Amino acid sequence: MTTVGRTAVKGSFSAGSKSARVLPWVLLAIVIICAFVVPLVMLVVMAFRTDIPGLPGEWSTQGFVQAFTDPSILKPLGDSLIFAVCSSFFGTLFALFFVFVSTRTTARLRRFVTPMMIIILATPVLFFALSWGMLGADHVGLINKLYTMLTGSNVSIFTINSWPGLIFVMSIKLSAFSYFLLLGPSLKMNRSLEEAAEVSGSGRAGTFFRVYLPLLSPAIFGSLLVGFIGSLQAFDTPQIIGTQAGIRVLSTEIYRFVAQYPANYAGAASISIGLVALLILLVVLQMRLLRGRDYTTVGGKSTFNAALSFPRTGWLLNVAIVVFATLAFVLPTLQLVLSSFNTVFGRYDGFSLRNYQTIFKNPAALSAVWNTVEFMVVGGFVTVLIGTIMTYALRARPNKWKRALELPTWIPWAMPGLVGVLAILGTILTIPFLHPIYGSSAALFIALVIVSLPIAMRFTENAVLQIDRQLVDAARISGASGMTSFRTILLPLIGPSFISGWFVTGLAIAGNLEVPLLLGSVKTTTIAGLAYKYYSDSASPLAAAIFCILLVTVLVLFGITSLIRFVLAAGLRRGVERKSADLERRAADRAGSLLGATRAAAVPAVVSHAPEPARQN
Repeated sequence: MTTVGRTAVKGSFSAGSKSARVLPWVLLAIVIICAFVVPLVMLVVMAFRTDIPGLPGEWSTQGFVQAFTDPSILKPLGDSLIFAVCSSFFGTLFALFFVFVSTRTTARLRRFVTPMMIIILATPVLFFALSWGMLGADHVGLINKLYTMLTGSNVSIFTINSWPGLIFVMSIKLSAFSYFLLLGPSLKMNRSLEEAAEVSGSGRAGTFFRVYLPLLSPAIFGSLLVGFIGSLQAFDTPQIIGTQAGIRVLSTEIYRFVAQYPANYAGAASISIGLVALLILLVVLQMRLLRGRDYTTVGGKSTFNAALSFPRTGWLLNVAIVVFATLAFVLPTLQLVLSSFNTVFGRYDGFSLRNYQTIFKNPAALSAVWNTVEFMVVGGFVTVLIGTIMTYALRARPNKWKRALELPTWIPWAMPGLVGVLAILGTILTIPFLHPIYGSSAALFIALVIVSLPIAMRFTENAVLQIDRQLVDAARISGASGMTSFRTILLPLIGPSFISGWFVTGLAIAGNLEVPLLLGSVKTTTIAGLAYKYYSDSASPLAAAIFCILLVTVLVLFGITSLIRFVLAAGLRRGVERKSADLERRAADRAGSLLGATRAAAVPAVVSHAPEPARQN
């Protein structure tokens, strides 16, 4: 081959390999822009259009003017602030108490606190909203029924459709988030600081308020801020419990603008943009307040982590754990189960399967069940796979281009669930070739994947970053492509975490209420959307029955994923042991061969130096 021919072949090969390296990044950039940037742009466009997205209209600021100059907006704004402040406060208070019990005391049930909080964290918000909406119903809820049976009084002891009921239900969910934000700092805190305070004469109460709380204050402030943001983003609980008490928050106001006829998309988008700006301002405020302050509690010296014993009042800690678990799980589950076997809500004397028969005879209900299972299994897998690929591509060996691509992935954290779904709805209605998928299962699937991507990315982030990059580099040097290295090295190593993220993401998809409400239809919905419809139509027994079907489905999938996770972990462990044994055997064989070669080389040398035998005459 001539020199010119070799140069041409080499040039074409280099161009092809460069294109092969660039193409995946181009595809990743397109996915990130379409999933996160385009919906945000469409949300802004909706706010400045005078007509429904997709129809001819004019550019105007009328939506902003009407949304923020209308005196009626003051009530949702004030209710949102009250709801967010109170929910975050009590959620953090519950979490702080249980963190102290689990990390600083010798209570017998302290080991059950963390599993309890994990279950609360993984349970959809819709479970707490629907179950407590029935449990605390005036006169007919299980709590008021039990009170009537015990006292004979017809007065309701507790009404869930009120400010205390709304704040209490939201605080249960927020307590799990706050618990895990406070758990790590409390475990790492040097116990000797508290010991020194007690030796100096400070009692346990004084040590708690003067040492423990100040050292934990950064985490407490972060917990309050996360709870505040989470309460502003909340939709399920205010919509189901708050609206019946006349409580209107910003998220329910946005939904009211969209659900009314004719829909006011400009007003809904304007309030959404204002809410996003408020959330961004809160995050910046937190960063500025914590900048330059020293909260070091972990030093180089050994720490003393002896637990505190309460001989006289220790039983109260165990009682508190049991009461909280009862209020968070036992009573809500009991209410759903009992209501699902009764045709009239509030009567617990006639049990039948009529509600389940009605559901299984209804094609729309069966379609909702199938859609939910499909979205949980397929949608959860696709979401975690995409999230793992994004984390692996953007967080490993970051540079300025990867950071630029990673920045849009944080957009959903600043956009509440309902706002993000509204942005996706605007995108579907504005772009003509997306019109056919409106109201279809494809639209629900795409939206659920997009809104669940942040959960999947943050769930698999630690597992991906713990993998030594040298393993992937060794595979690439051996000739494996990037996709082959990802498939054969990364995925097997993070298999257990991938399966856990799959289940948690699928659970979040199954409990999502915003997507089926805004993008679904009568024939295309999920169990969450259908349960809300039944509950809104005063068919609480049917809502309880179909939600019990969801709980059974979740338990079955949890068993399957736990089995798969156990098999993967066992297989990975056996593979590591087999590889280690193989390496040890190869090393032994190599050492034996080297020893044999050394001995073989030493024998001729000895023979050559041996004296020659004397010759006989």
